[in-house]
Amino acid sequence: MSAEHQLTIQSADPTAEITVYDASFNRVARGVGGYRGSHPDALYEIRVRTAGTQEGQLISLAGDKTVNVGPVAFASPVPLTDTTTTDPAHEAAVLRACEAPISVGSGSGLLIVVRDPSGGEPSTRPGSPATGLSLIGADGTAVYDVGKKAAIDASGRSPVAAILVHVNAGVYRLRMELPNQPSRERSLVASPGWTTQCFMIRRSFREQAAADLAHGSLSLSQLGRPFAADDKRTRLSEAASYALANNRKVTQAAARALMEEKFQDPMLGLLVGHLLLRDTPEASILGEVVGNLIKLLGSEHPDVQALMLAASSPDAPSSVTQMPMLRASWDAIVARTLTQPSLVPAQSPAALVSARVLPSAPWLTWEAADAPTARQADAKMAVLRGFLNRPAEPSLEGAAQYRDFSFSAPSPPTLDTEDRAELARSLGVPSSVLDDMLSKLDK
Repeated sequence: MSAEHQLTIQSADPTAEITVYDASFNRVARGVGGYRGSHPDALYEIRVRTAGTQEGQLISLAGDKTVNVGPVAFASPVPLTDTTTTDPAHEAAVLRACEAPISVGSGSGLLIVVRDPSGGEPSTRPGSPATGLSLIGADGTAVYDVGKKAAIDASGRSPVAAILVHVNAGVYRLRMELPNQPSRERSLVASPGWTTQCFMIRRSFREQAAADLAHGSLSLSQLGRPFAADDKRTRLSEAASYALANNRKVTQAAARALMEEKFQDPMLGLLVGHLLLRDTPEASILGEVVGNLIKLLGSEHPDVQALMLAASSPDAPSSVTQMPMLRASWDAIVARTLTQPSLVPAQSPAALVSARVLPSAPWLTWEAADAPTARQADAKMAVLRGFLNRPAEPSLEGAAQYRDFSFSAPSPPTLDTEDRAELARSLGVPSSVLDDMLSKLDK
């Protein structure tokens, strides 16, 4: 019988998922951020995954062994060090943008960066990576034309467009306009004393290249603090957002890292809050996370409001009028409208675009309310119509009546509580908007 030896694995990434396999490819151990356990003298493979990227190594356990695993080089929209997409030219371009902010307000900042993927071959796409991108206010007024005015740097492996805009605190929207397609939007919330950093990659959409609003990276840094390519908090936020969007189980490790970082990036706090709600909603730390976020970002922040509602905070808002940044936040708000129908007022900015919410994660995106076409809203109406017109289940006692009924168009069934909850979640619309959609079907 083989002797047992102590295997210790220490990862540079606190949220790294660690899996140990034996020589027969059987999984013998798992951990997040690290692992410690006893195993027989044998050959093992260690696999470490961070933000969707996995690296592995073989070890021979002939005695007690400690394995130190470096940071996993995953792909990131942010030019972070120790990633496969880092680029010194992109880092320099972002730093220049931070040194020369554009002022359209004061007290908060919005850093917007769009770059082409940094692969082995230089990019040949023409124009600015931010073409078609603009910053607008929550009421739809133009704030800044990012696509036309953001500085472009093409000295790296691919071009990058970067701009830092100083703004008044509030909710803003990034809008992407493409020829012959509905405009798309997402929220960017500017918090007092903070810079919201939004990094995106330009990708192809129906043979057109544009900034990918649905993905990318968001982080928060103190206003006036320059971008840092080696910021481990931004790296943690990247891993946490991936875990939230892809149902990875890293909640405890992410929460521990958040506490150690003392909330120096509140975006990590927002992500951890949603991870806790998903995996351990009764955890006592959830209240502490929400309380700290209220202190740092304020109770008017839509994503903070969503966590307050989901955590049943005594100070939870009676109404939410603006769209949050995270899809998980919007889902939490929608769920609450089933018991609090007036939570999202019918004519609020959030209600007006909610029927156009797109199936994206981790960030919330939608078709603009003033888009000339309404494909997403029409598609949701079609789903609703199909749900209501689904055939009823026949009973044995009423088989004859069912045969007679099947020759005429069925009347839409009355929605019970479960039906309303299912439709609200699947369509991504609050209760008041669902009622409006139902009334339009009747007409």
